[in-house]
Amino acid sequence: MTDWKTPDNRRLLERLLHELDARISSNPPDEIFAIESTNVAWPSIKDCLLETLDSGDETRCEAMVRQLAGSDTPFMLFAHQFGVLRNQVLKLALEGGAIVDAQRVMTLFEEMEEGFAAIYLRVFLNRLGTRNHLRLTHIRALNDKNILSYFESHLEWMAKLVDAVRARELPQMPELDPTRCQFGSWLNEEGARLIRDRSHIAQIRELHDAMHHVVIEVGGIMNHPRASGPVYALLKKAETYSLELGHEISLLNSIVIMSVYNKDPLTGLLNRRFLDRVLITQMELAKATESPFSVIMFDLDHFKDLNDQYGHQVGDQALEHIAGIVRET
Repeated sequence: MTDWKTPDNRRLLERLLHELDARISSNPPDEIFAIESTNVAWPSIKDCLLETLDSGDETRCEAMVRQLAGSDTPFMLFAHQFGVLRNQVLKLALEGGAIVDAQRVMTLFEEMEEGFAAIYLRVFLNRLGTRNHLRLTHIRALNDKNILSYFESHLEWMAKLVDAVRARELPQMPELDPTRCQFGSWLNEEGARLIRDRSHIAQIRELHDAMHHVVIEVGGIMNHPRASGPVYALLKKAETYSLELGHEISLLNSIVIMSVYNKDPLTGLLNRRFLDRVLITQMELAKATESPFSVIMFDLDHFKDLNDQYGHQVGDQALEHIAGIVRET
């Protein structure tokens, strides 16, 4: 928004915005009423711009955009309303046949939109960094990580990505080759031997590759003068992929637990000691992946009567039968 400090640009925008303000005061366009949030409707953006131009203080507009970003108002919605305002101003400029003024308006609005997108990106990076740190904290708190250690390395990879984008430093980017990062190396070697379901491992590889391709796109445009909006959208996509990977690793970790932990010889289910450890792990993992976590507890009615009347062998058969039902469901 530094071009606002140029006297000619300030006078041009002030004149056009005041003309627009006067025109819509008695006849507001229908677009205003199509937006649920009045804060993101283009008249609110217009008021911010007018105040900035009148006072030279950009803090109100920046605060408004930070509030929108912090409340998860989609940037595309803001950009659409900003575009509506731009088109209204362009229409006024063109009514007088001022092609040069219209070109200046287009350039200024493009630069202003990049400034607003940069605010959105900063807010998102701060929140992503905080969320990723909390996810790492939950994983690092576990005593029995098993393959969750590879999810930990992935989250460290994400932390490096956040730092690199925040600094706009391409050399600081994490490993972009999906076969060479720590998680990718494990997935293609030990993980490939662990996961016997070929379709499942193909699904995880596809998810992991897609996330890396998104991050490669980020690296390719990160230092473009107007990259903030696209980088913001790509990073949101990368975080979605990251959480989906966490869900997949959670499932694999459960498979590993069921295959290596001691089980009750009668039912084949985890005994109480290891069940407690599993519950702790799953709870922390649910926090790390921001996914629901449920515990279902049930009791067998009249089981003591069954043992007393028919003997413990029949009771054991009942337990085996119930355990089979649990496994099937």
